[in-house]
Amino acid sequence: MARPSIDEIESAYYPPRARWYSRFVYAWNRLCRALPLDQLHLPPGLSRGQFLLGLIVPGFSFCVFERRREGRVFLAVYVAAALMFVIGLGSFAASIGFGLMIAAHASSIIHLLFRCFEPRFPIKVLAAIGTLLVVGVFIYGRLLTFIDRHWVTPVRVGGRVIVVWRTAPESLRRGDWAVFRIDAFSMRGLVVQSGFVLGPVLASGGDRVEFGPDLLAVNDVPQTRAARMPIQGGLVIPEKHWFLWPGFVITGGGNDAAMAETMVRIGTVSEDKFIGRPLKRWFWRRQIREPL
Repeated sequence: MARPSIDEIESAYYPPRARWYSRFVYAWNRLCRALPLDQLHLPPGLSRGQFLLGLIVPGFSFCVFERRREGRVFLAVYVAAALMFVIGLGSFAASIGFGLMIAAHASSIIHLLFRCFEPRFPIKVLAAIGTLLVVGVFIYGRLLTFIDRHWVTPVRVGGRVIVVWRTAPESLRRGDWAVFRIDAFSMRGLVVQSGFVLGPVLASGGDRVEFGPDLLAVNDVPQTRAARMPIQGGLVIPEKHWFLWPGFVITGGGNDAAMAETMVRIGTVSEDKFIGRPLKRWFWRRQIREPL
C-alpha cells in the first residue's frame, strides 16, 4: 500500500544510504591500501597549480625544479614534433612526430612524479611503463581518434595523401569535391580494389544522368564529359546517393563497355560511405588538382 502522507525522517540510529558515487570511493580506498600512495607528496615550493601544469605542459616539470634548460629542450622537441605531425598528417614523418610528442610528454610527467613519489627501482620501472601507456593510449590515442572522426582525417587516393575535412553529407552540392570509401568487388571480369574515391559531385539523389558519345547531361543540362564514360544509357541517382566520376585503380581484363559500367557503379556512392570534403590546400601542399 502506498504511503503518500508519511514523511521520510533521517535518524541518527540508521546509517545513511549509499550514494551513487560510493562504489568509486570504495575502489579508491582499496587502491590506496594496496599501493603506497600515502608517500605521494608535493615537495616544498611546489604548489598544486604548478603540479597540474607539470602534468599538462611538457617540460614544465623540469622548470619548476630549477632545470629550465632541460625544460626548454623538452618543450622545443614537443613543439617541433607537433608541427611535424600536423604538417605531414598521414605520412611517415607524422607518425614519427606523434611518437616524439608522446615520449616528450610522458618523460616530463615521469620526472614530476618521481620528484613527488620516491619508490624503489622496480616500482619506478613499472610506473614509467604505465605512464607511457596511459599518455600514449588513453590520452593521445583517444585524442587522435576524436580528431580523425570529427575534424580532419588523412586518406590515400591515387598514391597520394589527401587531408579531408569531416563534415555532414547533407551539405554536399553539385560541383563540391568529396571523398567516399569504396569496398572491393568484382564485376564482369574486373577487380576493383578497396580504397577511397575523390572527385567533384556531378549529381545527387533524384537527378537523371544521361550518357552519349560526346555528351554528359544531368537533368538535361550538358556537363563536361570525362574519359571512359559510357557512350550510351543513363541512370537516376537513388536517394541519399551521389554520383561522381572516379579516378580509381582497376586491374583485370575487360572491354571498354565493362570498364564504363564498372566505373558508373563505383561513382554511384551512398551516404554511409561519405568521408568528407578534401581541403584545397594543406599548408603549402596543393591537394585538389584538375584533372586528377
